[in-house]
Amino acid sequence: MVPKSEFNSGAQKRDGSESAAAEMPATKSQKTTQSQSATSGNDVEKISRLNQHSGIPKSNRGRKSNDLLVKLVIKSQGTDNTPTWSCVAPMCSHTAMGFPQNSRVLEHSASCTALREYDRAIYDEAHRAAVSGSLGAHLKESESPAGYLHSPSPSPATVSSNSLITTQGTLNLTTLQAEGAKSRADSHKKFQQQVDHIIVRLICVRGLVPNLIDSPEWKELMHKLNGIYKPISGDTFRDSYIPKEAAFHMRLPQHKILISSTGTKTISSVGEERWAAAVSDSTNVTKAAHRQTTDVVKTILDLRDSVHYIQLTIKDSTTLDEFEPSLEAAHANASDVLVFWLADGATLNDLFSRDTQVIGIPRALANQVTEIYNARYKDFFQNDLYFVAFVLEPRFSRKDFLKESINILIRPSGTTSTLSSAQNLYPRAYEKMRTFLRDMLRPMNAPGN
Repeated sequence: MVPKSEFNSGAQKRDGSESAAAEMPATKSQKTTQSQSATSGNDVEKISRLNQHSGIPKSNRGRKSNDLLVKLVIKSQGTDNTPTWSCVAPMCSHTAMGFPQNSRVLEHSASCTALREYDRAIYDEAHRAAVSGSLGAHLKESESPAGYLHSPSPSPATVSSNSLITTQGTLNLTTLQAEGAKSRADSHKKFQQQVDHIIVRLICVRGLVPNLIDSPEWKELMHKLNGIYKPISGDTFRDSYIPKEAAFHMRLPQHKILISSTGTKTISSVGEERWAAAVSDSTNVTKAAHRQTTDVVKTILDLRDSVHYIQLTIKDSTTLDEFEPSLEAAHANASDVLVFWLADGATLNDLFSRDTQVIGIPRALANQVTEIYNARYKDFFQNDLYFVAFVLEPRFSRKDFLKESINILIRPSGTTSTLSSAQNLYPRAYEKMRTFLRDMLRPMNAPGN
């Protein structure tokens, strides 16, 4: 189809500047030109993005495009021709399946640091759009006399009295009923938003699980408390309400007065010579604070957070390729758990068996650590699963108790051919394994299994 053409007729011309419009069918040559200019899905998207500022007329049919979404996403097609969209920021790798929806796009864009670095104006626009849809913003708007986002609708009490009185001097019941219905609808909407806002706070502050909101018991509870409230799905809270609320709180005006102090008054009252160093955790604010203090008092040393840097050393070391097999070993099983526990216990036993003057650990402290280890060992190993797994693990050579003695013994007639303690090098270990496997496998042979 070609763009709509407008024509004016003296007989059909309306008051003002309005004009009639007609759709002209595409000619055969135009259809041929259109078919020859067909491109792939990705090219169409690129062309449509370029046409935003090219002045090419657009059809008025179909869903109206969202100007903000056009700025925030790049639409494309997957390998199976399914629609996908990605963030417009070049350094952002966020991609999602399906058509871009306002709530899903704003959930990402309002918190995308790559978009903020790429185009701060578009990021701020997305942030404002996310804020405008938050429950907190709507409630703040309804509670504010002047309105937070826009002026509230007039209440029924502010409706002109002339509209309520007909020419005969009687009340216009239709207008009253309409205003009453509108007032009830506004009241119900505000009540719904207030309850949903409380649920958002329960999820974010008190750890309420969003999946609970979809349970029949939750819906029954909400209906019992107030039948007006309509329960909202957990996906709506997770994908829409909570991200928008986070954006809203990020833009709330701060009224707190922050005071920066180097603490020199306290240092002077105690005496500068009594202060050796300043140390704090590794946040930018605290590091800047004690750095300012050491700049004022030159005799105080500026030290780093030792525990934090030890943890960073461990973290950076474990990212090396050589540590990947031990951190993500696919062959680890229950036997390895016992091995690690025994290795820890053996290390502590070797350490505490040495002279206290050499290791510098008092005997009382060593006994306390040993008691803690034994208590945790007892709490963890509630059954013999880990021990049996260790015994049956082919990687370990601790299987001597399963071997019969090379000495030939003549058993009395009528006796079973079980391994005796004389033949078994580890009779207790063998008996523990046998008992565990017997009790575990016996139910499998029960009738009905």
